[in-house]
Amino acid sequence: MDDLHDELRTTAEAAGGRIAAVRALRLKVTGLSPTHALAYVSGLLTGEVPAQLLGVVQQELVEPVDRVLAVRTYGVDADF
Repeated sequence: MDDLHDELRTTAEAAGGRIAAVRALRLKVTGLSPTHALAYVSGLLTGEVPAQLLGVVQQELVEPVDRVLAVRTYGVDADF
């Protein structure tokens, strides 16, 4: 995540600006809409990335340590 944030900051400071950083983010995290990507980059540049968007990006980019923990079940009522 730190590498991604550094890349986005560098891209935003370059000639392309914030929109170029949004494009770079959407290339890496395809599940983000343009609006969410803009909110993410804006938050990153101001120092406060929205927690919900940070979770989406982490889920897509960071591989879980244990593959079993990454399994999601739907429609199962279980008491753990």
